[in-house]
Amino acid sequence: LGSAFVAGAMAGSMADLIMHPVDTINTRLKVSRAPTVRGGTLGYAAQTVYSEGMFSLYRGIGATMAQALPMNAFWFVTYEGCKRQGAKYVDTEYAPAVHFCSAAFGELVSSVFYVPFDVVKTRMQLGANPRLSSGGNVTSSTNYTGTFSALGTIWRSEGVAGLYSGYRACIVSDCSVSALQFMFYERLKTVLTDI
Repeated sequence: LGSAFVAGAMAGSMADLIMHPVDTINTRLKVSRAPTVRGGTLGYAAQTVYSEGMFSLYRGIGATMAQALPMNAFWFVTYEGCKRQGAKYVDTEYAPAVHFCSAAFGELVSSVFYVPFDVVKTRMQLGANPRLSSGGNVTSSTNYTGTFSALGTIWRSEGVAGLYSGYRACIVSDCSVSALQFMFYERLKTVLTDI
């Protein structure tokens, strides 16, 4: 499990870092009431960079990186541990169910750690004026100075519930995606290695 811990932490962190600008644009598009920008998603990204600078796509990166290593490590260790235990006690014909449950449980375990940072990241991605960037969907007119400033502010003003905003929806979505993804991944890996 030690190698899964290191490999999972590194691989997941690299993916999070590389995909953060895309996630920022995705987050902003979800809450924006602004008229459609010519050029679609790329047009919106170009407009954001033009009006706010290149680093606007990296808002919230501190929160992403603060949670990435431990969250990915916990996920992979949980997944690999459950998968190994399942292989010991469950017949091989039920391996897809083992992979499905292992991935879902890995997501559930890691979510306790990553959801508060994801809340911070999402709020920071909206920019210096969330109300403006969301077209009025977000009522706040200021944002946070950094990751730990945001954690502290949310904790003081909203408590634990604020740090876990959207937790149930996140769990349903993330557990389902991970469970299906790794069930199919493990099955395809077996089929392709048998060819």
